[in-house]
Amino acid sequence: MNLDPRYRAVAGLGTQVIRNNQEDLMSSAWDQLGAVESINELLRRKQFGRESSKNILGRIKKLPTDKFISTTAPFQQKVTLSAEDDNVTVRHFLADMTLLPKSAVNTSFQKIDARMRRKNKNGNGASGGNLLEKSIGGNLILKQEEAKPDGTMVMD
Repeated sequence: MNLDPRYRAVAGLGTQVIRNNQEDLMSSAWDQLGAVESINELLRRKQFGRESSKNILGRIKKLPTDKFISTTAPFQQKVTLSAEDDNVTVRHFLADMTLLPKSAVNTSFQKIDARMRRKNKNGNGASGGNLLEKSIGGNLILKQEEAKPDGTMVMD
């Protein structure tokens, strides 16, 4: 192994340094291990959050449009669609960038719609589904930008 005496001498000095500083070195190693454990805990929490979000998103994507809108209503005003622009919330997108009536994303409308849906579910109300489903026909259609020829003046 260590046949050369020069290497043996250096190895012996290294061993002596380790023996003299053993307590300090072990303390430092345990401190580093504590930091690694806290980082691993943070990673586990983030992985759990990511997997939970994927699961919830998969379920929400399968919902019909009217149920999607009513299910996501509590946080539509809080969730932004873009990290760069805080002004584009889900509610803004639904109201301004789709053919959905603006009243459909109004909180009062959604409360009335939910009340009617509960009545229909209990058999106490009129038949025929809910207001939101009737207003959008089950489809959420994006507004199309109208092409304007060059030089055309637009008056708002």
